[in-house]
Amino acid sequence: MEPVRSGCFRAFILFLAVCLQATDCVTVILGDPFEVPVNCEPGESGSLQRVRLDGPRQVATYQRGQWTVSPEYRDRMETNLSKIVFIRMQYNDGGIYEVTCSKTGTKYVQLEVVYAEKLLVTEGDNVTLHCYYKTRGKPGLTVRWVKNGKPVCVKNSNYKGCNGTPDRLSIPTDWITSGNLSLTIERVQPEDSGDYFCYIQDQHGEQSGTPEAHRLTVTEKMTHQMINSTAAPENKTQSCSEHTQPWQISTWILLVILLLVALVAFLCLWRSGKINCDFGKLYELVEKSCHPSNSNEAPTIIYLSLKL
Repeated sequence: MEPVRSGCFRAFILFLAVCLQATDCVTVILGDPFEVPVNCEPGESGSLQRVRLDGPRQVATYQRGQWTVSPEYRDRMETNLSKIVFIRMQYNDGGIYEVTCSKTGTKYVQLEVVYAEKLLVTEGDNVTLHCYYKTRGKPGLTVRWVKNGKPVCVKNSNYKGCNGTPDRLSIPTDWITSGNLSLTIERVQPEDSGDYFCYIQDQHGEQSGTPEAHRLTVTEKMTHQMINSTAAPENKTQSCSEHTQPWQISTWILLVILLLVALVAFLCLWRSGKINCDFGKLYELVEKSCHPSNSNEAPTIIYLSLKL
């Protein structure tokens, strides 16, 4: 029983310390970098520890204006810097961190790591950021949608719509009975891009549960269409005429070449004397056919001989 009592006592002391001295409660999206918002002065010495029920765990030490990271965190934190920076947050990094400085004292940071749904929407479309919570039997609840640290929609039983926001943003009117706290954005604009968090506050104004997170990216219509056309080019199907047109052109070219070859061969044979053609008789035949004088006259025969 003694270890249990000791663990409960440490948890109670830790709770009191955080309530009395915590300066920041930060929510970070899984995989994002994170800079601890508390730091020591240049002339101080200090340490960063992660507070756990089984005892503190050393994360980094501060000497001569620089932080030196412990071996366990070197693969995920930038070393030898004047600030404490996580390169990428892991889900298990959530918890309470204690920054102790030799002159300014001790401060606490409560860190929460959440998974964010990533959404890509075209400008002018509608989008719904989902958020659900058990609301039955819990009076005085308030829904808070925060974008990049600033509230964009605050709603409780006294508000019929999103307080202080454009008409493009809305939450279901039956959210108290249905537990559906999803935020709908109509006709999204590029300035709507950002990180959205859905918080639930109880009647005392305290946050309840883990917030829902969404990372919204809005693309312009023209850019979106260009990406689609580049990624998926149109698959054109040629018609029968398009398929046969090249063959038709080739056939005509072949016929012209054959006629030219035949003409050249004929001229060569005629000039060499191998072809004997009586052009006078040919002219006389044409004249008689155009101006016949006697229908009983026998036709003139043109002799064409080939000397082989």
